[in-house]
Amino acid sequence: MAKLNLSYPRQQVTRATADLWYAELQRFDAHLLTSVLRDHLKYSSFAPSCAELYTGALALVGDTPSQAAVEARGPGRGVPMPEHVKRRLTELGLRKVGRPVPADDRAGPAFEENRMWQMAALAEMDPAGKVPVR
Repeated sequence: MAKLNLSYPRQQVTRATADLWYAELQRFDAHLLTSVLRDHLKYSSFAPSCAELYTGALALVGDTPSQAAVEARGPGRGVPMPEHVKRRLTELGLRKVGRPVPADDRAGPAFEENRMWQMAALAEMDPAGKVPVR
């Protein structure tokens, strides 16, 4: 609440508003809500509403695997790859699970240039799997 009031001095959040927001947003992790608030501070000159924080948190929860999903993969495997990234890697032929890639596949500069372009496009794509037009 203090961060909001410092960030938006003309739009102070009252204690009653903070209590209402706490009741509505308590299902989300504090770190998640802090991330949503940080993004809001970057792009909006107006204080967020409870609905904006709730919607932002839901969007992040949809992209973040649950703790149960992470634990189910076992130690040393990291966070599971999002499904839209798996689909795109498969479409590009860059996802080769379970079989080694021969060393001669990587030999030519044309292959390396194509791989770099595809990885850059993958990094810029949205969750719907669409690559931006250049």
